[in-house]
Amino acid sequence: GEIHIADIKAPHGLVVEFQHSFLKLEEALKRTQFYGNMFWVVDGLRRNTDLAQFKKALEFARTYSTPTGVIYQVSIRGTRLLREWAPVGVFVAFDFGIDKVWLLRRVHDTVVLGFLFPKADLIEAIKSKKGFPDIVYNRNYRRRGRRYRRW
Repeated sequence: GEIHIADIKAPHGLVVEFQHSFLKLEEALKRTQFYGNMFWVVDGLRRNTDLAQFKKALEFARTYSTPTGVIYQVSIRGTRLLREWAPVGVFVAFDFGIDKVWLLRRVHDTVVLGFLFPKADLIEAIKSKKGFPDIVYNRNYRRRGRRYRRW
């Protein structure tokens, strides 16, 4: 008996929700479960402190090089954005008003993995059935000369 109106529903079924205002975790989880094949785009500039907290968290992040970009391993303790959105369980794109979004991909306890992704490519991924490149899960990556496999 629930009714939800998605911000975007692509022809192939992908749902995109844009979130600017505060949303309780329970509601985000409810919507995520309702839509299934979906992801969130979250305004990373909603609070005055969000961008500064996020930049500081990235300064202390471990980084892993891949052929398609850098993966960041970030503690969720340093930023409210990650604490609020890590439990959702699907891709979450944080929009900080630049030409790339930061895609939250994997969560493991108090650590998340994510990467920068161009907005133009995000729009193409929404339009196509191809989806997002999951460099965190599908690629091997290197850190300090040792090879790591899937998270």
